[in-house]
Amino acid sequence: MKKLIAVLLLASLATAQDPQEKILKALAAAMESGRLADVLDAMPEYVWDEMGDHPETLYEIANLCAQSATAAAGGDATTWNRVTERLESSCGDITDEFDDSAMAHAARGATKLCRCRVNAATGVTFDATLWKAAANEFLAAHKKQAGKGEYLEDAARTLASAGRIGGDPSLEAQGLELCATGAKSFPRNEYFVARRHFAMLNSILAMSKKKRGEAKRMLKKYLADIEAGKYGTGDLRSTAHTRAVTFAILHKELGVKAKYVTEKVGLGLLTVDIPLGKQWKAKGARIRQYDEDGRLIRTFRASKYRWDTNYYLGTKRFGGDNIKGLARIGEMDVLTVVTKVSRRRKVRRTKLSKKIRSTVGFEIGGLDEDGDYLCYRWFYFQSEKSKLTSIKLSVVDYQEQKKIDPEAAFVIASIREGR
Repeated sequence: MKKLIAVLLLASLATAQDPQEKILKALAAAMESGRLADVLDAMPEYVWDEMGDHPETLYEIANLCAQSATAAAGGDATTWNRVTERLESSCGDITDEFDDSAMAHAARGATKLCRCRVNAATGVTFDATLWKAAANEFLAAHKKQAGKGEYLEDAARTLASAGRIGGDPSLEAQGLELCATGAKSFPRNEYFVARRHFAMLNSILAMSKKKRGEAKRMLKKYLADIEAGKYGTGDLRSTAHTRAVTFAILHKELGVKAKYVTEKVGLGLLTVDIPLGKQWKAKGARIRQYDEDGRLIRTFRASKYRWDTNYYLGTKRFGGDNIKGLARIGEMDVLTVVTKVSRRRKVRRTKLSKKIRSTVGFEIGGLDEDGDYLCYRWFYFQSEKSKLTSIKLSVVDYQEQKKIDPEAAFVIASIREGR
């Protein structure tokens, strides 16, 4: 396989009109397939030397590596240190050679950010100076070319990550200051707008610890201002409103009653209400929930079983009407995926939603063979509206949480049969 990748990579470099673009695609595919080490072995030294002559491609590659490092570097520290060293070598004196280039500073910033994230993923002691240096490179790029605020956003994101990883509130505060500046200059930038809302909710939370009545007034006014479009319209408004409602639910002590604005979507034979905004997306037969950084939190999916069909657990046979038997089959299937179980509720009778009150289900969470967290909550019940049919609702978490968040709890409570 390594030899094949080397041949393909060298052939693409020899024949491509834009070899730098080919390199970017090769590295992206290698990260996706877990073959990054093979591509690094196959890539000639001169390719990395020439990368310094292409700041835009270097920025894209370093940015791609920085985004992937958090999840991947911990499992292969040697390879990720190699690729980061290659990027650092390519950067060299790039800002001297391209002294008027915003992209040169952005490439250095992304490379430093990649180093920060590789260090964090591989257990290297947190170094605030290195994180600040990455942010400063992005700020230098912003000064040379403001564009749509993308480099300012890179700087703000870097400081926000540094604050979370290093446990340093001052770094997060610096990131929020950049967001406040960015929100004024670039009102259509979704990240700046989102962080502006985050800062507002933090202010309300801080006030609640001093003057609960004042915090209640602030939250009510904030919800009213969102509804009036003072914090953006369309998706921006919907996303902000959903976050504010979730905040009100989590902080019931403030006594502010607020309801999600929702969209009705189909999920197989089921109907579900999902909050409006970027956190929730429905496509095909699946609903996805995302966090504030766009990372997948969980998915919802429904499937059906026919009563005139048999399903097997080894040699044991269960009809499609036997929901307890179907649940046991599902339980065994999940245990082949979750190899290190950290939480488990065995097959039992349980309630699903307001309209579907009797199901058989189980819950299994833990790490798969790649060390990634997964938690499966599967519910089985006989359909009341579709003849000779049983239904399975699959809820899969991709981030570990102590309990279901208010948005997901609302979605689950809304599930019913029919359209």
